Amino acid sequence: MKKIRVLALVLTAIMLVGVFAACGPGRNRKVVGKWVEIDDDGDEGEVYTFARNGKGSVQGDGMSGDMTWSTEKDVLTMSFSMCGMSETREVKFKIVGRTMIWFDIDDGTEVARLKKK
Repeated sequence: MKKIRVLALVLTAIMLVGVFAACGPGRNRKVVGKWVEIDDDGDEGEVYTFARNGKGSVQGDGMSGDMTWSTEKDVLTMSFSMCGMSETREVKFKIVGRTMIWFDIDDGTEVARLKKK
């Protein structure tokens, strides 16, 4: 009976580690890096850099700015500071291979597609 109890505790601990790993920093690790927005014609647009420390930058149209970011479940929150103005943007996101897809937080329509550099 004692062996079964120990085995049950070990299995429970393994499952909890798996659950927390799927919801935790692992998602952030997938976001970390340099991503370039691709339009419907395949042309490159803004470049987003996501650093491990939750900071980053965005560059495009001859401008650049600082960014902070975080994820929770499937939501990516980015706060931009550019030219003395600040903006926060939330999108649902999904990463498939080297592609990150952003979706409107309210209606789920695709709003951007980015490729990892």
